[in-house]
Amino acid sequence: MMSNNPFFFSLPVRDRRQFFGREAIIQNLMSRLRLMQDSSIIGERRMGRTSLLYHLQDPEVVRRYGLDPDHYLFVYFSFDEVNQLNPTLFWQHLLARLAEKINDEALRGQIHDLYQLDEIDPLDIEDLFLAISDKGFRVVFLLDEFEAVTQATRLDADFFSHLRSLATGQYVGLIFVTSSRQKLSELSHAGIVGSPFFNIFETFFLKPFKSASAEATIKTLLNETSITFEDQEQAYLMELSGRQPFFLQMGASYLFDTYNVPGLADPKLRPARLERVESAFMTQAELHFVHYWSQSTDRERILLVALSSLKQGNSERLIDMSTMKQAYRDADVAINVLQDRGLISREEGGYKTFSPAYERWIIQEMSQAGRHGDYTAWLKQNKPYYGGSLQTLYDHADEVNAGVNPKYWNLLTEWLSKSDQPGKMIELFKQAVQAVIDRPLWLKFV
Repeated sequence: MMSNNPFFFSLPVRDRRQFFGREAIIQNLMSRLRLMQDSSIIGERRMGRTSLLYHLQDPEVVRRYGLDPDHYLFVYFSFDEVNQLNPTLFWQHLLARLAEKINDEALRGQIHDLYQLDEIDPLDIEDLFLAISDKGFRVVFLLDEFEAVTQATRLDADFFSHLRSLATGQYVGLIFVTSSRQKLSELSHAGIVGSPFFNIFETFFLKPFKSASAEATIKTLLNETSITFEDQEQAYLMELSGRQPFFLQMGASYLFDTYNVPGLADPKLRPARLERVESAFMTQAELHFVHYWSQSTDRERILLVALSSLKQGNSERLIDMSTMKQAYRDADVAINVLQDRGLISREEGGYKTFSPAYERWIIQEMSQAGRHGDYTAWLKQNKPYYGGSLQTLYDHADEVNAGVNPKYWNLLTEWLSKSDQPGKMIELFKQAVQAVIDRPLWLKFV
C-alpha cells in the first residue's frame, strides 16, 4: 500500500508539529523578548529563517516559553517583494498587520487611522506605541528579508535613528526580530553605514542541524507512515544533505518516493534507490548551490575550491588550518564568513564543507567545459596584474586548458599565486575532478 510522502521542502514550515531543532536559539530569543531586547537572525538561503519566525509567533510556542500570547503581539512581515520603500510605506505595511492582531477596538481604530495617512509622522508612531504599551501589550515585529530595509536608499539615517529610539524606549513596548542573509551592518546602503541602530541587536546564526535534530526530523515524520529507511539510507541522507534542513527534507522526500515505486522497495535494491535519489537531489539542489556560489566573494570561492580539492571527495576527511593556509594563504581571512554562512563547518580535527554534494558541484562548476582558449596566452596578457614568477602555471598550462573552465582562469590564477604549493594544488584539483566522475556519493552506502 502506498503511503503519503510526509516530507516537504517547497515552502516554509508553518505547523509547529513539523518544526524541528533550533531549541537553543528559540530559548535565547524568547528570553530576549521577555527582557524587551532586539534580535537578528542570520542564515543562508533555505536555512530555515522564515520557518523560525513563523514558529516564534505560534501561540502554543509562546506559552511554552512563559510568555502570554494575549499580551505579546507577534506581527510577521516579509519585505521580499516590497519596492521603493520609504518611511511611510514601511509603517503602513506593519501597522496594517498589527491592526489584524490587536483585540482592543480603540487601539485598532487608532492604528487604522494612522496607516491610512498619506504621510506618517514619526511622533504619531511614538504616541501610538506608547498607547499600546499603556494597555499592557508588547509588539514583536518579526521582519523577514530585512536587508530590503537596510538597502532602501529612501530610508535614511534619521529613519533608523527613530527606529532605534523606539526599540530602546523604556515605555514604548516595541521589539524587533529581524531575519536576513548577512549581518545587517554589512547589507546597509552608504547613507547609514555605521548607524547605531545596528548595535541594538544580538545576532543568532542559523546553521545546519546537529545530528540529533536531523535524525529526529526523519524519525518523527516517518512515524506517520508504513515506511522505514534503512540505517545506511539514513546515514546517506545525513551526508548528502549536510543536515541542512531544506536539503535534508528534499533528500528524504526523494528517498521516500522510491519506496512507492513498484519493486524498488526490495532491500537488495538499495543501490538503485540511492542512485535515483542522488540524481534528483543534484538536479534540484543546483539552483541553491549556484546561489551560494554567486553570493561568495572571490576569496571565499577560492577557499571552497581549495578545501574541496584537498578533501578529494572523502566526506570524512577534515583539513586543518595549517594545511589550508599552505594551499591558500588567505584561508584564515575567508574561513569565518563561510562558517557563519553554514557552508563550512569546524569539527575536532579540522574543517570541511557542509556537504560533499556541494563539494562535487564546486568541482564540476570549475571544470565544466566553457569556451575554448589558450591559457598560456591569457597568462602572458594578465601577468602584469599578478606580478612575480608564474612559471609553475606556465608548466601546467596544458592541464589548465584541458581541465578548467576558462571563465574561472582568473580565479584559479589568483588562488595559485597565493599558494605555497601551486603545482600540488593543480594535481589535487585534477584528482578531485576524477573522483567526481568515478565515485558517486551513494556508492559508499551500498
